[in-house]
Amino acid sequence: KDVVVVNKDRQIATAKAYAKLMADAGYTQPVKRTDVKVLGKQALGMFLVGTDSMEDSNYISEHDQKIANKLAYVMAGGDLSEPTLVSEQYLLDIEREA
Repeated sequence: KDVVVVNKDRQIATAKAYAKLMADAGYTQPVKRTDVKVLGKQALGMFLVGTDSMEDSNYISEHDQKIANKLAYVMAGGDLSEPTLVSEQYLLDIEREA
């Protein structure tokens, strides 16, 4: 359950209290995944053709296409030549590049 604290003077104290409660309850950081399947260039090509036809048909703007293409690059796993398993960190890294 999320807690919203509007009073700026109480935000840090409340966040600190909740962090302490979580630690006392035994919270541990989730294990990062290393088994995320991505499809590589073949999927990227399909995404790019789709966004190109949507932009040509005026369903999306040029800016929308630019954002969609960057998202497609990450979802496909970047410039990989074939489907493979990658780590969560790899996807975060290529997302940062995009």
